[in-house]
Amino acid sequence: MKNPIRWFAALLLLLVCAAAVPAESHAQSKLKKLGQVLGRVKEAVDDPAAAARNALGLNGTGAQANPAPGLMEVKLVSCTGDPATGEVSIVIAVTALKSEYTQANFGNTVKAFDGDGGTYEDKSGMKENVQLPVGVPVKVEMARQIAGVPAGTPSLRLVQATWYLDSSAHYGKERKFLQFSDVPIQWGETPAPAAGQ
Repeated sequence: MKNPIRWFAALLLLLVCAAAVPAESHAQSKLKKLGQVLGRVKEAVDDPAAAARNALGLNGTGAQANPAPGLMEVKLVSCTGDPATGEVSIVIAVTALKSEYTQANFGNTVKAFDGDGGTYEDKSGMKENVQLPVGVPVKVEMARQIAGVPAGTPSLRLVQATWYLDSSAHYGKERKFLQFSDVPIQWGETPAPAAGQ
């Protein structure tokens, strides 16, 4: 009878140890998550603007927040400024990813913000529908006249634009902006005309 009792005790000990290991791993997982949260809090305290850009998915120079990543790809092509007028224009490249969404409009309303608290708007008010062949990037002038930017401003901290794909589907109605962060401005260069314009 001693052997079955020993086997039972050993089995019970193994079960207790096995149950303790996942609990320890779970506790370690919770500590790791707490460390990540504390890291984000520290970032928000040390550099709140960077924390906000990271929360929006805007990391790095010219980074963008694409409001419809499954339907289109968007890349910043250029941001040029005219030092005589203080007007800035922005060209993007848009690629349709699905054949149902090939008619687009970008930039009916464009707002830009610099690092010193300045706010600027695109005053051109002229936007056109753009046809997007699937899988082929098309250059689009997203902003034509962002007015009043002081000449020599090195970059725009944030640029946000309204958009839609295929007006019958009304993509964009959810009020998510197409956004670019830390956009460098090239002053004194003439922007290339966007395709189809």
